[in-house]
Amino acid sequence: MVENIGIIDTPKIYQRNSASIPLALKEKAKNFYCRDDISCQAPGNHDSITVKDDGTMLKVQKRSLLYTLNEVYRLSLNENTDDRISCSSFKELRPPNVLYKSLTSHSMCICLYHENVLLLIQALNAHIDGFGTIGFNTFVKLLVCNDMNESCMFTECDPCRDQFRTRAIDHTGTVRDCVKYLHDRIEQYLFHVFIKWRQSEYFQSAH
Repeated sequence: MVENIGIIDTPKIYQRNSASIPLALKEKAKNFYCRDDISCQAPGNHDSITVKDDGTMLKVQKRSLLYTLNEVYRLSLNENTDDRISCSSFKELRPPNVLYKSLTSHSMCICLYHENVLLLIQALNAHIDGFGTIGFNTFVKLLVCNDMNESCMFTECDPCRDQFRTRAIDHTGTVRDCVKYLHDRIEQYLFHVFIKWRQSEYFQSAH
């Protein structure tokens, strides 16, 4: 009945296995689940649940994991090599609003564009000091004036347009370099050409 009305009690089962884990480490694990490079926040106003925590009812936005729980655990250990927490205890500390990857809503985009940028950000996180605090949503906010404004997201406002202005740059290299550069872009080019042709056919048939 509690689940049917959207009220979920904060799980207490982890107390048995994680009683000896310091409170700071527990909070660290919970915060790790909520990082933008680990889970994505659902965009809709209705994508939220009410959580009962220490007798207080809190409305929190749903988040969807980008990885399996085992993968999230390994990522946490890779960043925090000194932390002593078992895989089972780490899983039990998952916040109730952070959903399994298999339960990802259709409103959550996991397309090639999102995934590729996310993977690049994760790679930079591991090699650039201070970059680890930048998640996907934070990254978008750094690029545009207002991530909720269509003209900004389409780089049509003046500041955003200047920031992403296309410029021709001369490159010097060997013929082999040129061939490799072309080869690396063939797949994307074919996709673009096919879509363009199909769009042209559609517009011609519509008139």
